Parts: sequence; C-alpha cells; structure tokens
Amino acid sequence: MEALSAAWAKEWKKRLDASPAFAAAASGWSGSLVFVMRANGNGLERDRAVFLAIEDGRCRTARTARWNDLGECDLMLSASAETWRRVLQGSGDPVLAILSGQIRFERGRWSSLVPYAGAARELLRTAAAIDASFPPP
Repeated sequence: MEALSAAWAKEWKKRLDASPAFAAAASGWSGSLVFVMRANGNGLERDRAVFLAIEDGRCRTARTARWNDLGECDLMLSASAETWRRVLQGSGDPVLAILSGQIRFERGRWSSLVPYAGAARELLRTAAAIDASFPPP
C-alpha cells in the first residue's frame, strides 16, 4: 500500500478508531489536518495529501485530500517523501523534522498542536504501524 494514498488513509482511520490511546490523548480535540507528501523529483507525478477530521478524540474522516481541504483545514503539514518515510518508519524524529524545517506548517501554527502533543504522537505512531511503500529516495 502506498503511503498517503486513499487506501492508506482508510487503513489509518480504521487503526485510529481502534486505538484507545488515541481516543484518550485526543479527547477534547476537534479540528482538521492535511498531511502532504511533496513531489520533488522523487518519482511522484504530483503531491499526495491526506485529510483528517478529528472530533473530540475520534477520527471522523480520513481520505485523500480534496482541493478545498487545503484552504479550509486547521493545520497542513508538508514534507518530502523521504522525510515522511523517515518519520513514519521510526528513523526520524518528527519534532526535530519540524524544528529543522523538514516538515513545514503550510497552514496553522505549531503552537496549536502543543495542547494535543500526545494525540499528535498517537497519530504518527498509528500511521507508522501501517506497512507502506514510499517513492525511492
């Protein structure tokens, strides 16, 4: 399954829905996020993006992002395929990737995630558990 594809998003939602750790960490959090994998001459023909809608600790929606999602989401994080591969396969620290600019906040602010740092960690931990392929480096 390709990372940040429609099938991958569907699997991510299924796993988030089954995660008591995510439900507990995301309790009280409602918002929308888009995760973008940039096509940077890495074999991707175009950017890939996944939209998530979180509502009080539940993943209400996870799907391929639509054009209007990019302008309406609360947070949009983008990175190269290589950065997402490192973060989702556990060899890269997401906080360091954000601080170093490898993962960029295209919409929203880092500070808005601080109260939900545990939920963000569970989002990534759950995504990392999905066996996915990435474009070659």
